[in-house]
Amino acid sequence: MADDTGATERMLTPAQAARMIGVTRRSLYNWRRNGTGPEPYVEVSPNRFRYPESSVRAFIAARLRGTDAPFVMPGKAGE
Repeated sequence: MADDTGATERMLTPAQAARMIGVTRRSLYNWRRNGTGPEPYVEVSPNRFRYPESSVRAFIAARLRGTDAPFVMPGKAGE
């Protein structure tokens, strides 16, 4: 997906998105079916999905509890 600057965003497979969140692919599948997982996502073809990395990050950040500090993904500090 391209943003307003024309840069292409990294798209994650369900396995990559699940690993980033720390859940199984089955959990991610169930969340997608129930409408409770990361959104938006892209249906590439029937039964093939991709998640913009930003939607996975936003999903994690929205569920961060117990701190007022901003959430920074490992390896992304200073970006």
